[in-house]
Amino acid sequence: MAKGGKRTLVAGAVTLALSGAVTRAIGAVYHVIIVRVVGPEALGLLQMAIPLYRLASGTASMGFHVAVVRLIADSLGRRRPEEARAYARSAVRAATVSGLSVGLLLWLGAPYLATLFFRDARLTLPIACLGLLLIPATISTILRGIVRGFGAAPSLAGANIAEAVLRVPGALAMLAVFLPFGMGPAAAAMIGGMIVGELGSLAILGFKTRSLMADRSPGEPLPSRKSKLDPRHRRALLRLGIPAMISGLLNNLISLVNAALVPRQLQSAGFTQSGAAQAFGQLTGMAAPLLYLPMLLVGPVIQVVTPAVAERMGAGRRDRVLELLRKAFYMAGAAGVVFACILALVPGHIGHILYGAPYIAPLIRPLSVAAPFVYLGMVSSGVLYGLGHVGSVTISVFAGNLTRCILIYTMVPARGILGAVWALVADHVVTAILNIACLGWFMSQRRRNP
Repeated sequence: MAKGGKRTLVAGAVTLALSGAVTRAIGAVYHVIIVRVVGPEALGLLQMAIPLYRLASGTASMGFHVAVVRLIADSLGRRRPEEARAYARSAVRAATVSGLSVGLLLWLGAPYLATLFFRDARLTLPIACLGLLLIPATISTILRGIVRGFGAAPSLAGANIAEAVLRVPGALAMLAVFLPFGMGPAAAAMIGGMIVGELGSLAILGFKTRSLMADRSPGEPLPSRKSKLDPRHRRALLRLGIPAMISGLLNNLISLVNAALVPRQLQSAGFTQSGAAQAFGQLTGMAAPLLYLPMLLVGPVIQVVTPAVAERMGAGRRDRVLELLRKAFYMAGAAGVVFACILALVPGHIGHILYGAPYIAPLIRPLSVAAPFVYLGMVSSGVLYGLGHVGSVTISVFAGNLTRCILIYTMVPARGILGAVWALVADHVVTAILNIACLGWFMSQRRRNP
């Protein structure tokens, strides 16, 4: 079992950053090829369906992917390893049942959902395929939380690489078959590649989780049957997981509204259905992904900080939390400033080099405003999760999404897709400011009441 006392922010972040470099490189090449092969319209269809998938995924996971990180790390901090394993077993059982159930509902309801939310029958097959993806993805999400909770976050590197390596050829092979049949089947083919990658990731995560669960300290007794089935563990998971699930449901629901609203507002501005899908694809499939490239550095920090904060707080080492925060915010802030300058100064070159589309420069340049807020806000939310303040993150993200929704409704008919870009920027700014403010307030309260 990984020893929590030996876990460091830098070591874990470096390991994940190295694996992230590989997966991001593979993903970047894949994304560029996909854009050039299928074009923005198929990407737009895929991006319309993804918020619906996230809504279903949030329901299926029941927030256990967040709860299990904190509960396992807290149990290890209190030197209760068997309790940590009991939380892991309960979470996996729940994820298996819920993933199958929600995935089946998404598959069967695909024709109705495509018409209800998007008024586009081409989305029927992609939504049905997302139902299949949901089954392994739900289990993988819980396993990732378990691995992080046990302090073995660097072990996620292999799963990340396997997912990327398998997804790329899987999607390209399926596109070769389905692309001639139209944009809907092309979007479904990309999801098929995601399924292949997720299965590979699930295999590695399952193997690692079994290893962590079997690793026992010398003299530690084997678990009794009662400890495996103790309902206390399920109740604890629900107490932390349900608020996280509600957070996800509220925010994914409004994200779904945003994804359905942008194409409709574009059509109100005079776009055809195909033109609206293309413009939406340019934003969500070409410009917006650039904003998350520095997650190569920031993502590993978040993955390491969340369980580290929970364990150190559980062990009563509150002073060490401030040390983690300084390191995390320094890395996130530096990445944000550097990348903001790149997005602001050479957006046309970025669009030309990656996609052969310098014309998307007006969509890229405004994202420079959001970059620092995105990375600092993500670190803040990760720390808040580690401290157990899920509700504050819920409110912050919901406020950002609501701001985005209002701006989409008011700006897109007049300014077209550029209005949606500025709505996205406002979303990130509002969310980050609220997360940082909440974190500052909670930390000041803890200093006053140790």
